[in-house]
Amino acid sequence: MKSKTKLQRDIKRGKSEKEILKQINQRKKDFLKFILPQTKFSDISITTLSRDSDEALFSIDVKSQYFYELESLLNEIAHISEKEILKQISQRKKDFLKFILPQSKFSDISITTLSRDSDQALFSIDIKSQYFYELENLLNEISHITEKEILENDDRIKFILRLNKMQIEDIFGSLSREIQNLKSRKFQIDTLDEFNQELMLKLSLILFLLNKKFENRL
Repeated sequence: MKSKTKLQRDIKRGKSEKEILKQINQRKKDFLKFILPQTKFSDISITTLSRDSDEALFSIDVKSQYFYELESLLNEIAHISEKEILKQISQRKKDFLKFILPQSKFSDISITTLSRDSDQALFSIDIKSQYFYELENLLNEISHITEKEILENDDRIKFILRLNKMQIEDIFGSLSREIQNLKSRKFQIDTLDEFNQELMLKLSLILFLLNKKFENRL
């Protein structure tokens, strides 16, 4: 499943099928040589057997000392009623409004996910103006990314971004390309699957901001 997804994505990026399959096969060899032998020493090993937009199938190998408590917790989750789930969601919203939202005006950046599906996500970004214009220039370098509904208020600027998966990956590459530790460790963005697109965008913006703050201190 992962190989099929990677093949479809990388072909769109201009790579040949032969080149992609060669890379996939090399990673399989690395997995068999370096990762698989280590699993017998690990506390837990998790393998994705299949995945689609609705559900995923996992194989989990865990030490028996942890299994029974984990099983108990999973059984509790399976029996949670819809009423209880809605109650928890309502409580989290109240906690957000009471504790998180009031703090956003003191932060350098605040990122809210307005909507999300398997193809794209809509974000509201509230950032200090001292960082906005460089961020805007970087976003403009990436084709087909435009900010909407830009609102200025004191020293902050709020704007809306609608992004698909490839655009989020391009943003990550653009905003993190000057961060040396990611480059030197050969951070592999394509190991992150589509369920992590929202987190990837937020991580991109946070890395950009932290890098700017470090630069200002040097």
